[in-house]
Amino acid sequence: MSDQVQEYGYGSVDEEYQVDKYDQRTKVANFDDYIQVVSFLVGEEEYGIEILYIHEINKIAHITRVPNVPRFIKGIMNLRGNVIPVVNLREKFGLREKAYDENSRIIVVELEQKLVAFIVDAVQQTLRIRKVDVEMAAEMIDGISKDYISGVAKYQDRLVILLQLSHRLLEEITEADDDRRLRVE
Repeated sequence: MSDQVQEYGYGSVDEEYQVDKYDQRTKVANFDDYIQVVSFLVGEEEYGIEILYIHEINKIAHITRVPNVPRFIKGIMNLRGNVIPVVNLREKFGLREKAYDENSRIIVVELEQKLVAFIVDAVQQTLRIRKVDVEMAAEMIDGISKDYISGVAKYQDRLVILLQLSHRLLEEITEADDDRRLRVE
């Protein structure tokens, strides 16, 4: 294939092209060069979580309040027999709480084999973003620690802040578990 590419002058031998029976050249997508992200809104900003972390997305369900937990933990919910903590990302990011509406959603993610639910203002869409369009996070973006941001993706004419689902966030939630008996399963 690379000899064919070189012969037709389509680019370097490092690029992969597919030549169809009509001698039309199309670049072959290398899926390792992309990440898939579910984008959502928290306040006015668009965020994204890599799709491989997402367990499911639901409308707001019944949340049982738990006393003496950090303000950003809204409580717990029963998800098919699993009791999981519910985190309001608006409050986690220092934004004012707002009433849930028809666009509000719960994104259930799996962090280190534990399920955690995030309340977001709205789920936007699934994006396929080229890795070269992702820049490393600055020290702080709109009051959100670098511990929670893996990068900023340029997608079409907008910026998507990519969340870092790391042990740091899980530590904060499980510290509430240890200190206040919030059960994370």
